Amino acid sequence: MKYLLSIFLTICVIACYIFSHGCNRAHTNTTVSSNTPTRTQDYNQEAMKVIIEGKGKFPQSLAGKWRADKGGWEFTFDSEGNITSAIINMGRQQILPGQTKEVPLKQDGKGIYKAGIWTVRYNPGERKLTVEVIMDQISLHMGQQSIEGDTTDILTGTVSEDGSTWHTQWYNYPEYIVTASDFAKLLDSDPKNNPIDVVIFEKIPQ
Repeated sequence: MKYLLSIFLTICVIACYIFSHGCNRAHTNTTVSSNTPTRTQDYNQEAMKVIIEGKGKFPQSLAGKWRADKGGWEFTFDSEGNITSAIINMGRQQILPGQTKEVPLKQDGKGIYKAGIWTVRYNPGERKLTVEVIMDQISLHMGQQSIEGDTTDILTGTVSEDGSTWHTQWYNYPEYIVTASDFAKLLDSDPKNNPIDVVIFEKIPQ
């Protein structure tokens, strides 16, 4: 746990400095300037997978928006379990599976987010919901600071009986090259495969 937390904090410190408005605005796009539009490719439906274990369908009670108590995570599921809106942890960026997004950063910097295949898995018998978010590329460059690499995040846990909360363990598998003015370092996954944190999602009333 300490290994992965140290990696995560290192990434966060550098990322917070790179992003235009720091890290104090969860659930907002903190890297986009007000006068420069973000460029985003079209959503790729083939990059979204939904797996229901055993018999049954994705519960209608789970459709809607879920917001995390930490990390900036947010997911909206449709009636079939597809993710139709999402905010990821890195940069609090709004992005969807299969999308590539380019955002401006301070000091004429640039960020590129390229999402890979995302998977939603649900086990009805255990009320266990798992979301796997694969980012094939995260490239953030500003001045002499940069983060370059890819990452996979897995949030998995049980939905409460009343369908109002989703208690998850957050696993993070990064492979980044972090560069600053005086060092460059490879940051990769915890060899012990420990979760990085416990994250609790709340269903947002419509």
